[in-house]
Amino acid sequence: MVNKWIFPLNKKLSNEKEEQLKLNLYSQLKDWNAHGEPIKFSLQIDYHQVLVIEAFTETSGCSIDILRKKVEEVLTQHQLEILPNHYVLYLKENELRYFDFRKTQELLKENQIDMDTTIIDTQKILAGETSYLSILRDTWLIRYC
Repeated sequence: MVNKWIFPLNKKLSNEKEEQLKLNLYSQLKDWNAHGEPIKFSLQIDYHQVLVIEAFTETSGCSIDILRKKVEEVLTQHQLEILPNHYVLYLKENELRYFDFRKTQELLKENQIDMDTTIIDTQKILAGETSYLSILRDTWLIRYC
């Protein structure tokens, strides 16, 4: 079962906003459990825009649903949203940016991205890998090139 979740956010956060968000998330998840057993977890915000939550104890379908619901509630309080699935986060000049995957070919032609562009690939986490960074040529996006 997946024990790490990646939530790309629609806005870049300031350091202050990051700390407030983390405090609120820890508060909301302090009683997170699976079948009555507490779930030990960590959370971090990478690149000021990628929320990463990792469980160190067993989770269940219901506990994952609760996690998603609580995350969405806290994000709503902070006027944030999870970036829609059709957007892909990537690094360019050490800055996190995003694009609609349906425009992959167009962006390649315009040299805004290339085959070596670093992509935040949440599919890797679903496959059980620990890192979510890939280069474009090694991701599911290759079929859109």
